[in-house]
Amino acid sequence: MSESQAQSGASQISTLIFSCSGGSDNGLTADRAARQLTCRGKGRLFCMTGVAAQNPFHLQTVRDAERILLIDGCPFECGYNALRKAGISGFRHLRVSDIGVDPEDIPSPDELVELVADLGERLLDRD
Repeated sequence: MSESQAQSGASQISTLIFSCSGGSDNGLTADRAARQLTCRGKGRLFCMTGVAAQNPFHLQTVRDAERILLIDGCPFECGYNALRKAGISGFRHLRVSDIGVDPEDIPSPDELVELVADLGERLLDRD
């Protein structure tokens, strides 16, 4: 990608969606929910690793975004910490482990992804 392509791509993104893609089921759920939101047209899935690596293109794209949603999987909050260390604040944050699924009525993995995506969509729609 040329520098001009990278710059023009960065200025066209208004909503970025980040997810944990960690090794746990919650990380997988976060990733699948973020992809679901992208399919719904709620924003563009973006590379958390690029931000954590301090890649200039990724950092500028994040800084230019109007809204950011981060879906972390667990209390370690790796995504949250990566954004904060990059100097990013004011983003919407959802943690899968905080959803509070009733142990008597555990949803299927697909239902849980839909639930997390719905919660993420509500966060994005808030002003």
